[in-house]
Amino acid sequence: MNTSEIFGLIIRCAGLVLSLLGINDIYRALIMLVQGISMTSFMPFLFGIPCLLIGIWFLRGAPQLMSFSYPH
Repeated sequence: MNTSEIFGLIIRCAGLVLSLLGINDIYRALIMLVQGISMTSFMPFLFGIPCLLIGIWFLRGAPQLMSFSYPH
């Protein structure tokens, strides 16, 4: 494995972690909305949705980041 493949593996692992954290935050926010706790139940959405989107982008390989880090 060369360095670009190792970096890609690290990016994908970080994407998996970010996706799982985002899913967890969204799940907690939905549970709080169902229980009707308060307006603070929207707070996990503010962190969960961007975390999930960035995690999915990382899982797909983050092509712009990879091409910036290791140009051909």
